[in-house]
Amino acid sequence: MSFDLVATEGEARAGVLHTAHGDVSTPAFMPVGTKGTVKGLDPDRLRELGTTILLGNTYHLHFRPGEELVEAMGGLHRFMAWDGPILTDSGGFQVFSLRDTITAVDEEGVTFRSVYDGREARFTPELVADIQRRLGSDIAMCLDVCPPPDITRAELETATALTTRWAGRQVQAPRAPGQLVFGISQGGTDLELRRRSTEEISALASEVKADVIVIEAHGRTGLARVFHKSTAADLARNAPCSVLTVRTKRAEREDRLPQREGDEARPH
Repeated sequence: MSFDLVATEGEARAGVLHTAHGDVSTPAFMPVGTKGTVKGLDPDRLRELGTTILLGNTYHLHFRPGEELVEAMGGLHRFMAWDGPILTDSGGFQVFSLRDTITAVDEEGVTFRSVYDGREARFTPELVADIQRRLGSDIAMCLDVCPPPDITRAELETATALTTRWAGRQVQAPRAPGQLVFGISQGGTDLELRRRSTEEISALASEVKADVIVIEAHGRTGLARVFHKSTAADLARNAPCSVLTVRTKRAEREDRLPQREGDEARPH
């Protein structure tokens, strides 16, 4: 198991995530090094600030400078001059958040236009796994379908089921030595779909010995509802959990204000 639960108090917990490049005591803040660097901070300064893990972005690194170059230079750790743990996302969130660039989503993957030059590109679970293998990150994330908050339940159900099938393919793909895999629970803020997705990804993780479940939520109040009113609460207690949203006091106050007609709920 890659994660040890050390202590709990109420809903809070402390643990240790074990990776090939060292341990990460949780909770921990993970700075984003989108293109292989944290803007404005060099690795030495990051260490001085207590950073224990960084995030790299598969989408952007794939296009610039490319996983082939990063691999040839000794992998992402040497490329970044960072000897600690690194997590790479799948690039799926970038693809689906840049929704206007998508040209097709099907069983095999997603086709889209690169944000850099407009050329058509395609991500599949196997390709995303190979990119992250060649980058050599400690933690690789599965490609998932990130639906917008305003789709129908039928569309959300289709996206959730496709996320599970994509995960089933990606966890079978080759990994870098010691590389952990993040499976992703989807379902938006629909508690039934969230529970179903969590159970399916958990079963898959047990079957193929994947390492982590990531809990994701959409919408202004989605995170609290999903954590406290579904099976996600049990997972959050016993597995590493990457929180992809940070809420401010201002955001909390805005949640209590009535939304104007036409406003769209967005994750923070």
